[in-house]
Amino acid sequence: MRFTARAWTRFGGSSGSSMSSSCMRCGRSCFVTCRTLPHVDAHRLQALRSRGIPFLTEDDLRARGEARTPDVLLPVPIFISGRQVHWIDSKATFGDPTSHLEYHATQFSAYLNRFDAGLVIYWMGYDVSVDSDPRVLLMDHIPIAGVELMSHFTSQVRNAIPQASHG
Repeated sequence: MRFTARAWTRFGGSSGSSMSSSCMRCGRSCFVTCRTLPHVDAHRLQALRSRGIPFLTEDDLRARGEARTPDVLLPVPIFISGRQVHWIDSKATFGDPTSHLEYHATQFSAYLNRFDAGLVIYWMGYDVSVDSDPRVLLMDHIPIAGVELMSHFTSQVRNAIPQASHG
């Protein structure tokens, strides 16, 4: 198994060293580590607000009567490193193959069907082998660079295309 660098260093590894899959069995230490992230949601929402990105929270979606609710729905999609994102779901856990397949089957596939492509943040990192659906961008942090509102991108493209002359 290969893991994101962030996951390996969070669990005591050093760069250049290897990690066996048995180290990542989600037991008591993993649970304790995951429980130390109480402000993940507030941090994520503040990151969106500070960038001027409009969003609806899970509570907003429930109030609208939505049956499936990612943590954040983006009324105006964003691009992250060139990939379109319509929703964000945050997991304060490690994205191992078993749990990721379960999340994909029970949650992400519904979001993809209703809202299109999205971003999943595994705060404890993830096994890179689970990164197989091009419509689901996996990260282990809130991206700082390379985030752009689709409306800005659309207007840039529109301005770059020469207008046909009608003469």
